[in-house]
Amino acid sequence: MKIRLIIFIFLSIALGKCVAAQEIPSHVSHHFTSINQVGLLTGSAGQAANIQTINGLTWSKWFAGVGTGIDYYGTRSIPLFVDLRRNFNTKAKGLFVYADGGINFPWISDGQKLSRPYTGTSSKGLYLDAGAGLRFKLKNSSALLLSAGYSNKQVNEKTDLMTIMIWPAPEKTYEYYKYDYRRIVMKLGLEF
Repeated sequence: MKIRLIIFIFLSIALGKCVAAQEIPSHVSHHFTSINQVGLLTGSAGQAANIQTINGLTWSKWFAGVGTGIDYYGTRSIPLFVDLRRNFNTKAKGLFVYADGGINFPWISDGQKLSRPYTGTSSKGLYLDAGAGLRFKLKNSSALLLSAGYSNKQVNEKTDLMTIMIWPAPEKTYEYYKYDYRRIVMKLGLEF
């Protein structure tokens, strides 16, 4: 799984560079766009990093795409989301806003598994991210992106409660937890 994700990220960067190497004719109303970014997440659970790749289509000042990445805040996870953005200026420098929504898949690390005193399973939850940023146009239709926003990811867990070993064994009981990781996110990215 880890190798596939790394290969996917490198392929999307390579595809984005191939597209960026070509000048987009002025009569074309839409074109493929790849956005690759790294971010710093900060909130009550501390600080962590994330990596994202988003690929989709740009129409005039609008962009719509599908993204994924790795999020290390709280519980390590892989978000899969839809990204919508609006550029307010397509010249050398301009403001943009974005909104992401999707599903967050937990990917519990070995260290996180060992630190938990119970046995349980983690399941997917909601992923949201919204914010604004600056877009600095570079050559060959590429751009540098700086953004800040607010993000929320959820992780759901079902845990087995410890039971006393008696005969006959009592019915198994479970506890359910829903973790909301709310945080501020700052991202640096390249758009091809």
